[in-house]
Amino acid sequence: MTLTKSRRAGGKTKAAPELPDLSGRWSEAEIQALSDEVLEELDAAAAGASSAVAAKGLQITAVAAWIVSHKQRSEEWLKLAFARIETLERQLKQAKAAPALTYKGPWRQGDETLPGEFVTFQGSVWHCNKKTMSRPSDNPGAYTLAVKAGRDGKDVRP
Repeated sequence: MTLTKSRRAGGKTKAAPELPDLSGRWSEAEIQALSDEVLEELDAAAAGASSAVAAKGLQITAVAAWIVSHKQRSEEWLKLAFARIETLERQLKQAKAAPALTYKGPWRQGDETLPGEFVTFQGSVWHCNKKTMSRPSDNPGAYTLAVKAGRDGKDVRP
């Protein structure tokens, strides 16, 4: 840590620490070196200071050590959080891209049925799988039977 003449302590000129460049990420080695320098300066200041100042120095040292020790764990947690966010965004995009499930009504000759639409034909409900103009019973690949027609009134009990 480079020191400059700017502070006075006990009649002697003390140097203020030069702030490190914050423009990029620090490597673990840079963080450790800076932490070691700060700890040495705090120890030196505490040795010649009052007990109140020494206690404050120890508190600062403890906080700095905690920050350094938790940095890696915090980065790992953030990576996991961002990975989960990316997964959820991908799932949301897929859900929005999926065809809407809508009931078109009874199937009619000459009408086009689109994927995701449901039509009724001969009392059954059919789901359209791909764009088609064919009848549901004629083209099983284009449709999937969703609800099969029952017997008219024969299943109902009074």
